[in-house]
Amino acid sequence: MHYFYYFADKEPPRIFNTISNVYGFIESNETQTIVNWIDPIVSDNSGFVTLTQDHYPGDVFNLGETIVTYKAIDSSYNVAIHTFIVHIEGT
Repeated sequence: MHYFYYFADKEPPRIFNTISNVYGFIESNETQTIVNWIDPIVSDNSGFVTLTQDHYPGDVFNLGETIVTYKAIDSSYNVAIHTFIVHIEGT
């Protein structure tokens, strides 16, 4: 007799090296600027994780606030999310 065991992965990925909010300043005659940061690091107990994001380091940001979201998904569709805000202020 053979027995097969299936262990469900219920542990979400982990997102490391995250940053908090980012602040940028622009001159009064400008409306946007380039903002850079370091991407976070992800890991998962399954060994496979995909990281997506809606903005990238080096993107152009307009005056005001923009939410940046990183989403890590493993092979069992467990999800981890990290968000921060890019604040662009005029001088």
